[in-house]
Amino acid sequence: MRQHKLSAHQRMAVLDAWKAGDSTLALCKTHGISRATLYLWKQTYTGMSAEAIQRWDALAREHAVLRRQMLREQADRMLLQAVLQALELTVEQKRAMVLWARTMRLSSVSRACQLLRLSRSQFSFDAANDPHAQSKLFCAHADFSPL
Repeated sequence: MRQHKLSAHQRMAVLDAWKAGDSTLALCKTHGISRATLYLWKQTYTGMSAEAIQRWDALAREHAVLRRQMLREQADRMLLQAVLQALELTVEQKRAMVLWARTMRLSSVSRACQLLRLSRSQFSFDAANDPHAQSKLFCAHADFSPL
């Protein structure tokens, strides 16, 4: 088998020769391709010009690169989330990390909270201004339990 790919013009020439009546076996042997490849080319490239095939190939390469990058980013995210879970950060520490990410303009508050598995309400909660939290503190210190 060939170790390199045929150019778009060569693929078009093979398909044109096949349409002209050359045998499948002869074309495959001459160009060093399999019959499956020839049928795949026919299915994919029928009706395309050589320039369209080149553009198709460029888009396929770009798609493959972007797919690999996306998979790498997903793996990185999973790793970082596992590390964050293993650290067992407190809500205050997570809140500080969200604020840091926001000040560094790395992420929005919503996205940072999502990555740290911190709800927006936990992020926004201010215990100093919460009347329920203050009454709980008072009850705890006075050994008093409300009804």
